[in-house]
Amino acid sequence: NLGQPRPNPHKEVGRTGIGKQPTEGPVEVRAPGPKETGLGSGLVGDFIGDINLSDVTMNGAGAARLSSGVDIAVPGGTTGTETQITLALRPERLALYDLDEEVPAGHNRVRVKVSRRLYYGDVHFYDVDAGIGTEIEVKEENRPGVELYEVGEEAYLVWSPEAANLVTA
Repeated sequence: NLGQPRPNPHKEVGRTGIGKQPTEGPVEVRAPGPKETGLGSGLVGDFIGDINLSDVTMNGAGAARLSSGVDIAVPGGTTGTETQITLALRPERLALYDLDEEVPAGHNRVRVKVSRRLYYGDVHFYDVDAGIGTEIEVKEENRPGVELYEVGEEAYLVWSPEAANLVTA
């Protein structure tokens, strides 16, 4: 359902409140402001759903360090002027790779241990421990050839630097 302003029957204030109407498909929800994302964009959120958040320390433009001490690449438009910042990663933008598997060039790679696996319809959800003090959720489609990981198994958590969002207070 898509919200639409409607008249308030109790006051002479014009249109207020939210009425609902059916929609044909997904609806993009955005905060007022520019459509660009990233630091200083004014965009509050560009999706509704699960997200992984982790505090990182900036090491300059395009580089950050996780609390575990692992250095990672972050989106290139970052100024590097913030010391502490929050890294936001959507579960479906992450992938698990075998420890001996080649990782795409330029992608981040962090060694993790699977702490939970849940099969839900066409998706496998994993919680992995990367040594950052909180579990990271990974969402992988269930399709032919996708590697399944068992609880306790080690793997690499892999993502493109451009898949991350950086959030400041």
